Amino acid sequence: MQFVRHIVSDMKQMNPISKIIFKYGAVLVLALYVASVLTYCLAGRFGDYYGLMLLSEELALTARPCVFLIGIGALLFEAAGPRQEETE
Repeated sequence: MQFVRHIVSDMKQMNPISKIIFKYGAVLVLALYVASVLTYCLAGRFGDYYGLMLLSEELALTARPCVFLIGIGALLFEAAGPRQEETE
């Protein structure tokens, strides 16, 4: 539980641009994974089985680099942004 408290306190001290990147990036990644699961579940019922299975795999493979890019982007903005001590 203490680990979660540390993460929350660190998120509160982050650069506002990094927070925005994490917030909207998480929505994008979740949408890709949900679309992947939906196409996997609907394969063969509402369309071509093999086509929807390939689409599901491509959606899941697309979400992986997005997680990396969102994390790296937020870290770069955090490193380039002003420190909390400097702004006060």
